[in-house]
Order: sequence, then structure tokens, then C-alpha cells
Amino acid sequence: MEIKSYEDMAWQLGINTIETVHRMKSSEFVTLGEEMLKAAKLIQNGGALATQGEIYEAYQRCLRLMSYLQVVESMGLISAAEYRDFEIQILSLTQRLQSAYKTATSSETPQC
Repeated sequence: MEIKSYEDMAWQLGINTIETVHRMKSSEFVTLGEEMLKAAKLIQNGGALATQGEIYEAYQRCLRLMSYLQVVESMGLISAAEYRDFEIQILSLTQRLQSAYKTATSSETPQC
């Protein structure tokens, strides 16, 4: 009885994992990449993430992307070296976003 239960659970976990990877590949994972490219194009064309809200959203996208990449790497879909490359890029970007957020905060705060 216990073996059958374990087998059922293993099958269900395997199916859920594959479905999750498929969703990541086909929906939000792609959307995250597209949103990051839009922000990059905006900045490249002289625009800026002007409000705290825009900066915060960009920061949140970085964190979500990092979470997805951790899962993908742990499943062996990308190598540890590829993950490290992504991680370095994301951490660099989040540091810049934190600085931009602090700058936006200080410029929006009225000075006495």
C-alpha cells in the first residue's frame, strides 16, 4: 500500500514539475524577458525608469527571474556556469536599481 502511494506521489510530482517548466518556458518566463528588454530599450533610447514604482517593478522582475533560473538550474536545464553568468548580471542590475531607487526617493522627498 505504501509503495503504491509513493509511486502515485512521485508520478504526480513529476507531472507537476513538467507542467511548471512548460508554463515557465511558454508564459511568464518569456514575459519577464520581454519586459526586461522593453526597459533596456527605453533606457538605451535616453529614457529612464523615472518613478519609484517603475524601479520597484523592474527590481521585482529581477527577483522573479532569479527564482526561475534557480529552479531551471537545479533541474539541469541550464548549466551551473550559465546560471552563474545570469546571476552576476541580475545582481549587477539589482544593485543599479537599488541606487536608482534611493536617488528617486531622495529627489521625491521634500527638503526642509
